[in-house]
Amino acid sequence: MMKERKKILYLMHVPWGWIKQRPHFFAELLSTDYNVDLYYKKSTIVSKKNLLTTTESDFLNLKIKGFRYLPFEQIPIFKYLPCGWINTLLLLFQLPSFKKYDYIWITSPLLYSMIHPFIRRDSRIIYDCMDDALEFPAPKSNKILYNKLLNNEVKLLETSNYVICSAGYLKNKILNRAGLNREILVVNNAIALPEEKLIVDHRIIQMQEELKGIPFILMYIGAISEWFDFESVLYSLDNNPDAHLVLFGPSDVTIPDHERIHYMGTIERKYIFTVMSFAHALIMPFKINELIRSVNPVKIYEYIYTAKPIIVSKYEETLKFSNYVYYYTEKEEFTVHVSDLIAGRKQSSNTKDRMKEFALSNTWDARYKLLHTLFQ
Repeated sequence: MMKERKKILYLMHVPWGWIKQRPHFFAELLSTDYNVDLYYKKSTIVSKKNLLTTTESDFLNLKIKGFRYLPFEQIPIFKYLPCGWINTLLLLFQLPSFKKYDYIWITSPLLYSMIHPFIRRDSRIIYDCMDDALEFPAPKSNKILYNKLLNNEVKLLETSNYVICSAGYLKNKILNRAGLNREILVVNNAIALPEEKLIVDHRIIQMQEELKGIPFILMYIGAISEWFDFESVLYSLDNNPDAHLVLFGPSDVTIPDHERIHYMGTIERKYIFTVMSFAHALIMPFKINELIRSVNPVKIYEYIYTAKPIIVSKYEETLKFSNYVYYYTEKEEFTVHVSDLIAGRKQSSNTKDRMKEFALSNTWDARYKLLHTLFQ
């Protein structure tokens, strides 16, 4: 007799159509063993042009729906008023009954205050802490939102049956902040391997035409926000006239107006490895702040798979990539790496075979096998 599949209510704080990241991968992988009903918070600030995927799923046991939540704590006229009951009422009509599920999976402390009225005594909660939620710009500039997230984070750490963290630095930080000592499993981010052959279609041909003729392409793929170190990149461009910066990804900051900076907009995930094949070097130039220090960067795993030269900011979570990347801490150091690559004094920092081998040992499938042992 076939064993009945357990059910997971998967509550996600980013839109399903945002650039694919940790919550998307884990939801899909969980659906291979469980029936997963995924509910994501619809964004009130993200432009639809930056949302790529639909709510259609290629996974039979993954059902996807969105829900609305009103961010009263970020609206000046409402943030001092007790408006939480309005969201509770809204969610009563948008979320299913929790008693139907064996596990409640939560991806952010933001979600706890929305759902805690619905949590049952026998609810088994799994909290996957993927970022330091308190270090994003919104809570840093809004004390009410900061305190709400902090309180939610402590409650999640106290009540969750299982807690997972994407980075060791992040694990230590949230435990110290809450003043708690409990078991947390660190499950780093990973790589989703591409199809064996690179994609060639009309969009790729168009991009190739746009990039053809550029002497040296420094390429970045990912979200572009206040932590992007444009200062170091601009300094490098000023000192290396053959270097061009090519950016792919959603941006919520003003990109400097420079004749050798090419912003290509958001790109579907299926194209990223094809696009990276056009690069002469791949870069992750981040300003190191408390938010970034807690990030185990997906893009470095993907960069390593390409076996191209890689330049990244140096901090705790990038040290594990020391055999495969070039580090920088100052704009001058970044510029020297670029100059050496252009002049041929440097190439990839390891062999193609070893870089591929590292990437293949750090897939999302491998991470899933680790976390799946939690609740067998």
